Amino acid sequence: MHVQHFAARQLIVREGDPGDDLYIVESGSVLVTSRDVRLALLEWPAPIGDLGIFADRPRTATAIAETDCTLLRIATPDLMDALRLTPEVWEGVALWFAEFAYAKAMDEKVRTHNLRSQLARLLLSRADPATGAVSLTQIELAEILAVRRSTIQRHLDAFRVAGLITRSGRVAILDHQGLEREGLL
Repeated sequence: MHVQHFAARQLIVREGDPGDDLYIVESGSVLVTSRDVRLALLEWPAPIGDLGIFADRPRTATAIAETDCTLLRIATPDLMDALRLTPEVWEGVALWFAEFAYAKAMDEKVRTHNLRSQLARLLLSRADPATGAVSLTQIELAEILAVRRSTIQRHLDAFRVAGLITRSGRVAILDHQGLEREGLL
């Protein structure tokens, strides 16, 4: 591993670049974004680049030093060599990633707990007063609320079944009062 220091606001990795190394936050905090949507603020001992390094895929997000920070960097070949030489490390790595996956899942569960009311308020705030039409796509709604498009789609389907919205292409509000009640839950 190599220690690297980054000044606040300095680029660490860019979305779409090769995932050829893994970083671990040792100190400070790192902002993770995708398409200008804030995804996470990482601190010790969060990994950066964990998806790309094992899947041999491009970076899925951009990481920028939020504060001055110190990261531990390990190149893909060095990590793979270490894992081949010490198979018991694989178990530790697997458990480490499982813990982060669990924490991410729990974080999403908390964020989506009141997502239905957040989505209702967002739709109401972006609707055309005369027609009820909402100019945002499902992808844009998902990005604003920092969740997956499929999650937004489930909630929109529930609103449609309840007669609150229609979805022929874009969303249009049918029942403003009903959607306002959803926004208060």
